[in-house]
Amino acid sequence: NQHLFDGASYCLLQTEIDQGVALHAARLAKRHGVKVILKPCVVDVLDQEWRELADILVPNRKEAGKLLSGYDTPESQIAEFSRRGYQTVIITCGEDGCYLLCNGEVFSFPAVALMPVDTTGAADAFIAALAVYLTQGETIERAIQYATCAAGLSTTRYGVPPALVNREELEIYYSEHQNEIQGVKL
Repeated sequence: NQHLFDGASYCLLQTEIDQGVALHAARLAKRHGVKVILKPCVVDVLDQEWRELADILVPNRKEAGKLLSGYDTPESQIAEFSRRGYQTVIITCGEDGCYLLCNGEVFSFPAVALMPVDTTGAADAFIAALAVYLTQGETIERAIQYATCAAGLSTTRYGVPPALVNREELEIYYSEHQNEIQGVKL
C-alpha cells in the first residue's frame, strides 16, 4: 500500500498504535517525501528516532508532561522539546490555547471563546485542520489559527464524527474571529 503516499503532503500518526508500527509508517512517509505529524498519546517515552521523523510533534499538555517528567508548564515543556532536538512542536492546552515552537521561536495562541459541551475529538479536529491548511500552503501560524477554530467548534457538539466542522462553517467562523486568535511571540 505504499502507493497511498504518492501525492500526499502529510501523514498523521499517533501512538495509540504500537510505536514500532507508527515508526515504520513514518519511515515510509519520509521515503515518499511526505511530512509526518505525530500525536504522542498513551506513551511515557518516545523512541529517539521520532526527532528525525516527526516534522511536527503535537502533544497536549498532559501528554507532554508524561513524556517530560518534571516539566509541568507548556513553556518549560516547549524549551525541553527544543533542547532534545525537536524542531516544530505544538502543545495544545484546551481552553488555554496552544504553544508553538518553530525554528527556535516560541509563540502562544489563545483558544476560541466558545462554551464547550463535549471535548472528545477536539484534538482530532485540531490536527486534521492543521494538516489541511498546511497542505494548502498556509503558514504554520495561520494553520494553527484554523485548527484552533476547528477544535473549538467541535467542542460545541456531542460525539466525534458529528462534531467535526465542515469547511464552509470553519471558513466563516475563522473570518469572523481571526483577530481574536492571533499568536503572540514569547
